[in-house]
Amino acid sequence: MINFQMKRKHNKVAPASAANEEPLGKRPKKVVKAASDLLIDKLHSDEAPEALKEIADSVTNDYDKILELLSQGGGGKDILALFDRDEKPKSPEISLVFNACETFLLYLANQIKDEKNVKDSRHTKLALEVTREILEQHLG
Repeated sequence: MINFQMKRKHNKVAPASAANEEPLGKRPKKVVKAASDLLIDKLHSDEAPEALKEIADSVTNDYDKILELLSQGGGGKDILALFDRDEKPKSPEISLVFNACETFLLYLANQIKDEKNVKDSRHTKLALEVTREILEQHLG
């Protein structure tokens, strides 16, 4: 019979000295950086407030950040990702989320206005998705 188990290495940890020991009860804040420079990754990281501000401000730049988000496969739920974290969002962050949602919905409304078959439109589905998510999960 052949034994395929690997031996475990035991890592000896040096005892922490009092000089580099952190006070009890205080943990360092876990910072989650975006995995890349993609807007969709920023919305799911600690860079979300900056990304949301970019989206909200894109109304003056022909909705460039919204087009970027949609081209990356993103949607309304990605804009609302800040609400799904364990940490409770602060009021300025909540304001950024709703400003970004407003810009997103305005963009979709402009696109829907120009389409012939509104019921089967991708833009209509995106608008309904973000509206339902806001009303059912975050305001209800």
